[in-house]
Amino acid sequence: MYKYKNKWVLSALVVVLICGGLVIGIQYKLEERSHSKLSDLHKAIKDTYGDFYIPSRAIDADELELSYGISMDDVDSYIAESAMMSTYADVFLSFKAVKGRADVIETELKNYRGELLAQFSDNKAVYAKIEASQVFRYGDYVIYMVVGQNSDSINSDESTYHEQAKSEFIKCQKIVVKLFK
Repeated sequence: MYKYKNKWVLSALVVVLICGGLVIGIQYKLEERSHSKLSDLHKAIKDTYGDFYIPSRAIDADELELSYGISMDDVDSYIAESAMMSTYADVFLSFKAVKGRADVIETELKNYRGELLAQFSDNKAVYAKIEASQVFRYGDYVIYMVVGQNSDSINSDESTYHEQAKSEFIKCQKIVVKLFK
């Protein structure tokens, strides 16, 4: 009897280990796929803007919480970068939210966009760039970017700023729509 009990326990243990391995493997693949989608977006944006892609400083989890209002409890994965110098508003913020929390991240990014508009209200070229930007949401993915070539503040008037900013943003918009729709 004792011999059969050990075989049963051993068999049950093997089944549990196999099932556990499958669950871990599936979870890893799902995480890899969501991060891959963010990585694909990040690479496509950087490739499109080339030397005019300004956000190159990685933003860590603490800074996301303190400066952007994004709680890591709401985030499954992310890629976030900002400009090295505070005179630029350029930022790349992309998130895969925890199920059911994308609306919270979307609200925080819209609030951040409003803060940028207030901060750069005296710089018409940068203001136009921020004004042309928008927060994107596709299911659990939430994205906000201020990217593109900066206007020449000496030779441009306000309408030129807006035209150029809109043109630069449309490039970004096409990439996001292509990857997420």
